[in-house]
Amino acid sequence: MAKPDFILYTGDTVHDGEAEDYAKLKAVFDQYFPDVPIYATMGNHDIADNFRVGFLGKEATDKPYYDVFYHDDLRII
Repeated sequence: MAKPDFILYTGDTVHDGEAEDYAKLKAVFDQYFPDVPIYATMGNHDIADNFRVGFLGKEATDKPYYDVFYHDDLRII
């Protein structure tokens, strides 16, 4: 099986939106795609602080989540 160049995770895949839910999802990505970059965005039902803590491993903040990813010549906003 060919290895993907990257994964674009677009959110809205955890049920309750707790930080632990996001951490479990991240662990699945890490287990099955250990050397594949994951560019994570949030869906409209995701909880920003829990997403930051559980999936991204960052501190909670009251700021909105925005990010820009670059992969070769591709820019994802």
